[in-house]
Amino acid sequence: MKNAKTFVATTGAWGSICLDLMAWVLLLSGTSAMQASCGGTNVQSVGGLAGYNAPISCDHFFGYTWWITFYNLGFVLAAIGTMATGNVSRFRPGLIGLGAIAAMQAMVCANTFLSLNQLNIDSETFKTRARVTVAGAVIKSIATLLFLIFAGMRDEKDTWVEETTQPTKKEKGPLGPPASQNPLQGDE
Repeated sequence: MKNAKTFVATTGAWGSICLDLMAWVLLLSGTSAMQASCGGTNVQSVGGLAGYNAPISCDHFFGYTWWITFYNLGFVLAAIGTMATGNVSRFRPGLIGLGAIAAMQAMVCANTFLSLNQLNIDSETFKTRARVTVAGAVIKSIATLLFLIFAGMRDEKDTWVEETTQPTKKEKGPLGPPASQNPLQGDE
């Protein structure tokens, strides 16, 4: 039973990271295509979106999205590195923390660009590119959450051997020098 559970967890973790990497490529291509279609002009119709109150240049509008995109790549590379070296158990808390943030950011990115679908934007090309970004972000958040589940399935005691030396057991006696050398203890 343990071997089957370990096999499912390992296979599932690798599968979810592969899906995560493919979704990252969609997120990257959609974001770069959207920014390229603005051509450095003002984003007139999406002013007020993502916390902006006025029209801003595309370079500033997509800045946070680029940060999200490359943070998510960092998480995928960290997960691949720890799984390839067999150190998932040691770095599990860090991977869970990074993965939770990566999934949340992908959800925020999907929510931001999903709202572009309802706006009156003249360019259907821009809307299509936004949909690609949304698809990448949604798939990425699902794949990251799957990785978090599979990373938590493995049992710590089966995968991580503590490499510390345990202190030897010594008998505890009275504190201080032996009774024969202690001036406070009289001759008995």
